[in-house]
Amino acid sequence: MPFQVSIHTMQTDGSIEHFEFLAEKLELPDQMAKSMLDYTGMVGTFISWHKSFEMGRNSDMIEWLPHHAEYLEYMNSNMFDLEDIFKTEYVDYRFHGSTSIKKVLPVLLPELSYDELEVQNGTMALDLWRRMVLDSGFDKDKNEVRQKLLEYCKLDTWAMVELFRKLKTIR
Repeated sequence: MPFQVSIHTMQTDGSIEHFEFLAEKLELPDQMAKSMLDYTGMVGTFISWHKSFEMGRNSDMIEWLPHHAEYLEYMNSNMFDLEDIFKTEYVDYRFHGSTSIKKVLPVLLPELSYDELEVQNGTMALDLWRRMVLDSGFDKDKNEVRQKLLEYCKLDTWAMVELFRKLKTIR
């Protein structure tokens, strides 16, 4: 069940705007999809990393939330996978045979790192969020946990912005 999203939008003048959403309870992601549509509209290209995953979540939401189908189908039809560049066009032995953003980022942009974050990957984010919203015995500060989840997801999309910019300087 999608519960979180981070979107960095590059405007035509090069400025960047950021949108984020983190569900507060386990529910169909109707408010998330509505908020995304309100923020992005049905314009432009949606850049992702590992688009098959993102498109899969959008397809799930199309099934659950048919009233958002037009928007989610637009996203899927206008999605570019930045990871694809690192599969064929930009291969580096320092990626250790992987195209994971967590392998590419330290090579091209070592100043951006997941190392200092408490939430290190998507599986950890999902587990932490699930415990926060479903476990009545959850003993951590929920505001702090929310911030940590938002920081992790924000770094994912910010990393794509910076990798995109880096690739523009290389070509």
